Amino acid sequence: MARKRPAYKPKQIKCKGCGAALSVKDEHSEFVVCEYCGSQLDISEAEQRVLGKNPPGKPDFTFEIGESWRQKGARFECIGRMAFVEDGDLTDMTLLYLFYSPRMGSMWIGEYQGTYSMTRPCHVMPLGSGLGKKRGETLDTWDRRKWVCEGSGVYELYYVDGALPWVAIRGDKVEYAEFAAEDGSGHIYEIERIKGEIEYGTGKRLDTRTVRAATGRKDIEDQPRPLIKGASVDAAVQRGWYTRTMIIVGVCFVFNALFAIWTWTAGTNVLKQYVGPKELTQGFFSDPFRLKGNNSAVRIRFDAKIDNAWMSVEAMLVKDEGDDRKLLVHKEYANIEYYEGVEGGEVWTEGSRHEAIMVRVPDPGTYRVFLRAVSAKGNTPDSERAMHGLLITVTDGAQPRIWAVSAMILCGLMLLLTFKLYMNWKADDD
Repeated sequence: MARKRPAYKPKQIKCKGCGAALSVKDEHSEFVVCEYCGSQLDISEAEQRVLGKNPPGKPDFTFEIGESWRQKGARFECIGRMAFVEDGDLTDMTLLYLFYSPRMGSMWIGEYQGTYSMTRPCHVMPLGSGLGKKRGETLDTWDRRKWVCEGSGVYELYYVDGALPWVAIRGDKVEYAEFAAEDGSGHIYEIERIKGEIEYGTGKRLDTRTVRAATGRKDIEDQPRPLIKGASVDAAVQRGWYTRTMIIVGVCFVFNALFAIWTWTAGTNVLKQYVGPKELTQGFFSDPFRLKGNNSAVRIRFDAKIDNAWMSVEAMLVKDEGDDRKLLVHKEYANIEYYEGVEGGEVWTEGSRHEAIMVRVPDPGTYRVFLRAVSAKGNTPDSERAMHGLLITVTDGAQPRIWAVSAMILCGLMLLLTFKLYMNWKADDD
């Protein structure tokens, strides 16, 4: 015949601070805070000791002592609460609740910035020391799982009430390291060193719906929307986002770099000729050259060896039809100016010694370039003659470079920005 489980009887004690009768639900508790006078009591020894009191005012706890939590058909009761701060910042608290069930033991519910997690003590050891890991670094455990560090540091116990399985005094320091499963499952792994003893815990993140269902409370507010830097996104998801972004942007950068190199080398040089200042002043027809036409792009580049000077070039692409007949195809002006100097001990330059124009040529045939130019030194406003020579280069089948180079630069900047954000994220454990 089956016997009924005997009723659980909480441990009864009397507060040494005020004499009030207290009920301790967990028989393993070594520490309790009097709910009447706030005295922090050490009950681990035969004689009760008063260790201190909490500060005035109480943190904004979501769960009260005695509140229920339903998990796998068992009822857990909140028997202890703690509030931790880091670097003395009272506006940024981590809240921890101890829920106890006589049948299922204890579990911890963590709360930070509206997000929740549930952990239980475990005996899974890390391969190496997990304490001191930085955000984004990985850790392996003996169960062959890999974890990504979310943050590490030192908590200070600011407030405690209820009953705990160890003696906790306000001001106690807890060294911690928190990890998220690399597989993105939402599981978490924690390492804590308290008064020289290291403890390990595993658990998972809890969404708002789960918390509401476990507590029966409808007033639990929705969690904040996940942000890449927000506390509600685990480190594995964050690191994965940064990694994927850097890979995608890196591939785009390489593609655009190769495309830019191709545009820089595409085409065939069909003319390279130097024109002196005298010819430029009078007007000069270049040597003839062949173009394949069919609306292919032709680049006409001008290079002038000028220093602290400017040059204005009139260029006309003409088709040579024989018998001194020339058909104008395109006319354009190019301005070249280059200045340099030293100011405040620093060398500066402005402008460029070269300029280029792009022309679409519809028909194949023989072509020439007619050139006329004027130039002057310094800031002379006008000139009637050329004082400098000019090197002209004509490339048939050229490709526009501006878009490929711009896309390469943009992708490079995005890659650097993403990497910088990633490094800032790793360095920021808040």
